[in-house]
Amino acid sequence: MLNLMVCPAGRVCIEGLDKEPPRATNLCPAGFYCPQGNVVPHPRSCPNGTYNDHQGLRDATECTPCPTGYFCYSDKEQGIANPTGPCPSGYFCPPGTAHPYSFPCPIGSYWNSSLGQGGDTCLPCPAGFYCKSIATETPAVCPHGFFCPQVEDSAEELA
Repeated sequence: MLNLMVCPAGRVCIEGLDKEPPRATNLCPAGFYCPQGNVVPHPRSCPNGTYNDHQGLRDATECTPCPTGYFCYSDKEQGIANPTGPCPSGYFCPPGTAHPYSFPCPIGSYWNSSLGQGGDTCLPCPAGFYCKSIATETPAVCPHGFFCPQVEDSAEELA
């Protein structure tokens, strides 16, 4: 009689095991999730836009959404154990952002990652400056002969 057991969710099994793998040494690694029946070396990476800093996840829904101001992205089959990095200048990263260049700041706003703030939204271009293109990192000083109020349309007036 053939007696096959399925590898438990949250664990990785090596081909040819004769008993259930010990929980302490065979937990699914951080950055991955392991559904029932998972076999080494094939744990599944948390989806882009999420990460996982714990071992033993069983399902993609257990991966944590990337936090505000950060992106979680991998173009390889490596797991995402921590947020990949802070949102780049000129872009903003709402919760769950996968690719760093998904959300460019619109005309009339900017984002400079060196400001050390949240990164979940772009800042309006301040009075006396203009932001005439998408993904502006640093507002430009209003040119001589013009005035630049703090409104989203100020960049279009200069174009």
